[in-house]
Amino acid sequence: MQAIVLYANKYPKGYMVHLYSRENGRITCVVNDTKSKKSTFRKSLLQPLSLVEITLEKKSNNSLPYIKEGIPSFLYKNLPYNYKKNVISLFLAEVLGHILKPSEGDVRLYEFLEKSFLFLDVTENSCANFHLTFLIHLTTFLGFKPNLKYEENAVFDLQEGVFSLEIPTHNFFLSRNDSKILFKMLRMNYENMSIFQFSGKERVEILNHILNYYKLHLEHFPTPKSLQIMQEIFR
Repeated sequence: MQAIVLYANKYPKGYMVHLYSRENGRITCVVNDTKSKKSTFRKSLLQPLSLVEITLEKKSNNSLPYIKEGIPSFLYKNLPYNYKKNVISLFLAEVLGHILKPSEGDVRLYEFLEKSFLFLDVTENSCANFHLTFLIHLTTFLGFKPNLKYEENAVFDLQEGVFSLEIPTHNFFLSRNDSKILFKMLRMNYENMSIFQFSGKERVEILNHILNYYKLHLEHFPTPKSLQIMQEIFR
């Protein structure tokens, strides 16, 4: 089974591992002590966003499945060692841990995630806009992709996901300037994102707006704990 590690929690006999798999969606399983010589699953594979190939086995109907065997399906070359890329990966893994719920697998979403993390690992261009590009494109799979129709002096309605020349009757909208910056960001993809120039202040503010957009459209979506370090690095 192909899967992406979201995060792992330590417990006395091993780890509880949260994964997003290609065929089965979000799953939770356990892995026995990774230090054991008998273990086929190394602790290094528990790093957030690790791409793994695993075999699961269930001992009883009431227990979580455990990882019988596990190997990397791809070994990152830069993600664990490049400080900025590593911080991005931890931030995005935390966001995905809150967003992805137990459900049937979504192959298109899985392929988007895998392609995104592979690109982040190998790109030699600036990754300062990667998390913004990722979060914007992720909305396509979550069902609240912003409408791309924009006119000069429009404001972005966070509640409706559209640009409007009329000021909404509620308070969930961006200023005209921030709306213009957001529209510019909506044109980004992984191939061209490094040519888009933003100030650190603009990047921080738009990230906050994107997260607020997520909060309006996803139930119980919290502010990521790793947000502050992201803001400090890309300020």
